[in-house]
Amino acid sequence: MPSIRRHLPPLGAAMLLVSGCFGDYVPARDASQTTEASTTTTTTTGGGSLDSSAVSSSSSSGGPALCEHLDLLILTDVSLSMAPFATGIINVLVALGTLVESTFAEFGTYRVGMVFNAPPVLNENAFSVPDGGEGCTQLGALVRGQGACIQDFDERPYLTEQDALGPGLTCLSEGLLMGNVNVAYEQPRILDALLAVLGADNDPAREICNEGFYESSDPLVVIVIADAEDESDASVLEAVTRAIGTQPGTSLRNIGVFVIGEDTAMCPEDVESDCVAEPACKLQEFLDSGFSGPLEGNVRRFSICRSQEDDPAAVAQSLLDQLTPVIAQVCSQAPS
Repeated sequence: MPSIRRHLPPLGAAMLLVSGCFGDYVPARDASQTTEASTTTTTTTGGGSLDSSAVSSSSSSGGPALCEHLDLLILTDVSLSMAPFATGIINVLVALGTLVESTFAEFGTYRVGMVFNAPPVLNENAFSVPDGGEGCTQLGALVRGQGACIQDFDERPYLTEQDALGPGLTCLSEGLLMGNVNVAYEQPRILDALLAVLGADNDPAREICNEGFYESSDPLVVIVIADAEDESDASVLEAVTRAIGTQPGTSLRNIGVFVIGEDTAMCPEDVESDCVAEPACKLQEFLDSGFSGPLEGNVRRFSICRSQEDDPAAVAQSLLDQLTPVIAQVCSQAPS
């Protein structure tokens, strides 16, 4: 039986001083595409494009088959630099949770979880922590609910097709609002966190924390939310090698990555931003190295800098329009 713990009152309010939302963008290297066109065109790491409406229609008419099962992981930065975006991120994710239920209806089963790109120390005070999980504060441990609302989904740190995704993501997102400001959060480790999730079965405590969420044979789509450069201990080459090593065969074809962040077209040079976000150039190098050639379609990006947007539902719909091709691409490559 998991132990029940009282959660702390809200801390770390500095993370929520300013709200912000997102919008889609066209990278600078695709200057021939207009902002208006970007709502129906998805940009790949290689500069190509994919019409999301075409993917949607083909998938519903016998085109790329949707997955029998899909795991969706939200990997978000929780450093203080995220303060201008924290409230907007939560609002959009909650709105997205409501919208994706109809998109995911064609899947047999799915799971949705959240992880920080730093050790989730707030899990020590979660409503429910499994015995043997050592507080579930290891890098790569899923964020656990901070209140009794997790009883609505059996005290799991992830959601399934049996749960209402909107309320469920609201419950899990309490972790973004109630965590202590911790020095560990100021080293945003995107690649290290992703590798920890992919290799969770190599760490007994983390395997207990994430039990039931992800198996390497399953298609996985990762939504990465980042506003600054990655500071992972792993080099790009090491990260690519280790990520491939967790997957069947020698390919990341089962994995899709959807980045909500700043334009990386100017990397490694500094890029001036309209909304104080910085590009995660190391993450982009990882994506370019690990998802080249036929796997470019496994990666898409979405801007974190459209802070003028004040309608989370509309922004979430735009995000979903861009996310859908990633899901279709990954599912089409999943082994039958």
